[in-house]
Amino acid sequence: MPDSKTGAKKVFVGQPALDVLATIERLEGNPYVICGSKEGQYLTDFQKPWRRIREKAGLDKVRIHDLRHTYASVAVNSKESLQMTGKLLGHSNTTTTERYAHLADDPAHQAADRVSGLIQNSLN
Repeated sequence: MPDSKTGAKKVFVGQPALDVLATIERLEGNPYVICGSKEGQYLTDFQKPWRRIREKAGLDKVRIHDLRHTYASVAVNSKESLQMTGKLLGHSNTTTTERYAHLADDPAHQAADRVSGLIQNSLN
């Protein structure tokens, strides 16, 4: 991606997302997948289209950033390391990714419940 808060970065996109992007009609001569209103430009303000998407999907209170947080949640809960999750999110520093570390707590509680249940069952 050409610009972000920390400059240009490589973005890793999974095949299912690429398949969705491939369905978007392209404008001849415009290198961007999601084009802006001016010829040869990319979309810079996602608020209006995001509002329409939310309304169609019945997701009134979901922010664009919530999608990013969900992506991080799924990565952490599927046992991706914080380092790998950070790389997928484009974080240059793992301290930024550590905000998502709490997401791994719930599976830890679930594991503790399973182990405690096994011990309790063996005592009965």
